[in-house]
Amino acid sequence: MQPAIKVVAMASDADEHGFIRTSFLLAQLDLAAGIVVKELTQKRSVTVSFEEVDFKEPIKIGDYLLCYAQISKLGKTSIHLSLKIDLKRLCKEGFILRENVATARAIFVSLDEEGKKVPLASYTLN
Repeated sequence: MQPAIKVVAMASDADEHGFIRTSFLLAQLDLAAGIVVKELTQKRSVTVSFEEVDFKEPIKIGDYLLCYAQISKLGKTSIHLSLKIDLKRLCKEGFILRENVATARAIFVSLDEEGKKVPLASYTLN
């Protein structure tokens, strides 16, 4: 699976201790999920909920974030996704990969031009 987005954690994304803020990480997961949903429905989409958000280790300035989103279930109008962040951290030996440093589940809906939920009966997962 390819990451939906890749981003480098910058100093502007960090707190006073040099760790990347939770709000920045949630925003990246939200963007990754939104991209995957839009690719499926080709409609505007909105976040309904985030669930089971786990941050397993601090993320530092300069870490290269790989943000993944995979659709796990289609409901009548809801799209359920599994989300994760892997990162590449530069050290003396080069980049090292750390997997699943953050995970979450999210639910989205897509909206038509009038703001009504789009029925998903005609969509299928690959």
